[in-house]
Amino acid sequence: MGEATVPRGLPAKRAAVMAAAEEAFIQDGFSGASLDKIAVAAGVSKQTIYNHFSDKRGLFLAVVEAARIEVDAQSSVDDSLLRTPDRLEEDLTAVGRQLLQVLLDERLSALRRLLITEVARHPELGDRCGGSGGGTVPRAVEWLTLRLALLTVGGVLAVEDPEEAASQFVALLSFPGQQLTSYGTRRLSDEEIEKLATSAATFFLRAYRSAPVDYASDTRGA
Repeated sequence: MGEATVPRGLPAKRAAVMAAAEEAFIQDGFSGASLDKIAVAAGVSKQTIYNHFSDKRGLFLAVVEAARIEVDAQSSVDDSLLRTPDRLEEDLTAVGRQLLQVLLDERLSALRRLLITEVARHPELGDRCGGSGGGTVPRAVEWLTLRLALLTVGGVLAVEDPEEAASQFVALLSFPGQQLTSYGTRRLSDEEIEKLATSAATFFLRAYRSAPVDYASDTRGA
């Protein structure tokens, strides 16, 4: 893994602490990470860490959220997708490929593995970092939620809850993606990414594509 980075604009000392902390947490785990060693690596005093983050838990939460924000900022979605009904499956597959880049990001996967290891001993970490309540919703997922809502209004899809449906599509990508990558310890090939995205799109549209109206049948039954 390359050197950890943090979002631009943070004060220099805070940025240095977070970069050193990310490396320490990934290498030594939450319990094993030493604030003394983090302070030395960052070139600050231990008191500086307390001043910025209160304690080790606060520092860990800040590191996880910073990684999420940076990965999200670097991700992009082609806004021309999911606008043409006859390209729906092709476009949704493309969206799936883009989402997989975020969901299987190397840094986030390493922090996710750490969280899984530590949450049994420190359940408060799961309350903030795990599940649907932790962190922010990726921009790509917010965009997908909106597109699903608009496609439903246009009669192309039949989605009662666009936010839930977007989460379901993410789950169709993330669960097998995590399994195939052994929770981020290996990279997927282009062929594997394409297969995952295609499978997720096909399954999703089977559930939510609007059934075509048989006008002839309606007339005969009138």
